[in-house]
Amino acid sequence: MIVFMDKLNLEWEITPHEAKARTLRSIRVVATVLAGWALILAIEERSWLVFLVFIGILVAFFVFALVFAKFKSRKFQITETGITISKGAKQKTYDWNDFEGFITHSLIVNRNTRVARDLRTRVTVNDIITTNDQLTEISGQTFYLKKRSRTFWDKFVKTFVVVHGEPDNSRTVEQVLVAYLPHKPLDNSTEAGMVKYEFK
Repeated sequence: MIVFMDKLNLEWEITPHEAKARTLRSIRVVATVLAGWALILAIEERSWLVFLVFIGILVAFFVFALVFAKFKSRKFQITETGITISKGAKQKTYDWNDFEGFITHSLIVNRNTRVARDLRTRVTVNDIITTNDQLTEISGQTFYLKKRSRTFWDKFVKTFVVVHGEPDNSRTVEQVLVAYLPHKPLDNSTEAGMVKYEFK
């Protein structure tokens, strides 16, 4: 991670090595939770085949990410006029008025586990909350900047520009974004319908 910051300028870079290491750590975190669920299901169904197939899929996915996945350098620069993002050779600069607000990404919409009616669902929700927090600690927070509708077709497709924070600068990035854009809540309609992502 490389970070530069002054009064009106915030810059950081996520190198391919950092991205790969964080992805592998994240896979292990998610795999642990999913393997636990698969084990419970296997015990309930009295079939170890379910568990073994699931473990096989997780191992194959991990190996694929380790050996074949390509990670490109990501660079971000936020100034008083907008934000510049690059991923590999692709780069684009956005003005603040290109956006109508931003959303902080999360695996869950509502953290209130009391809405769960039964114990099993409540445990599952708690597992998801814990996993989400661990993933944020590993990779930082992700922000979705929603672009304004400029054309007729934009009314049918939601477009988000994805900004990946670092584990140690996500709070700063959020504070800077709040200074320029409204922070909109994450709800069930956020990613409903046709959605397009830039720099995901």
